[in-house]
Amino acid sequence: MQNKTLIIVIAALLISNLVLLGAYFWGREKKTPQTNRNDRSPVEYMTREIGFDSTQKQQFRELWETVSNNNRGLYDSIRQNREALYANLKLEPQPETLIDSLAGKIAGFEKQISMNNYRHFRKVRAICSNEQQVKLDTVINRLAKKTRRR
Repeated sequence: MQNKTLIIVIAALLISNLVLLGAYFWGREKKTPQTNRNDRSPVEYMTREIGFDSTQKQQFRELWETVSNNNRGLYDSIRQNREALYANLKLEPQPETLIDSLAGKIAGFEKQISMNNYRHFRKVRAICSNEQQVKLDTVINRLAKKTRRR
């Protein structure tokens, strides 16, 4: 009697595991939409969220490329200075003045990035209509909250 019960329980568990695996793999194929890389670009996102026309879209693309190019070098500088900063972890005694200097440089680069982004969004706001400016303000607030969470 015990062996029959044990066999029934094992068979039920095996069948349920197979059903779960099948649902996982077949359900996964249906839920992964093929998205184009352009659909995820900032230009397409802002066009969709704010409702830019073709002229505004082109102006935004130019503004986005400019701010991206300006910030790219700053991000590289931040990365290099962080690597230099953390390279000092293994040194004894700790070079406090060097650590302060590197941290100050990183903060300066981050300030420049923030100011570049602020100026960028001021220029974007200038190409928007009044209704679009309200939408832009909402999008910027959403982006700022996401950035704070990271």
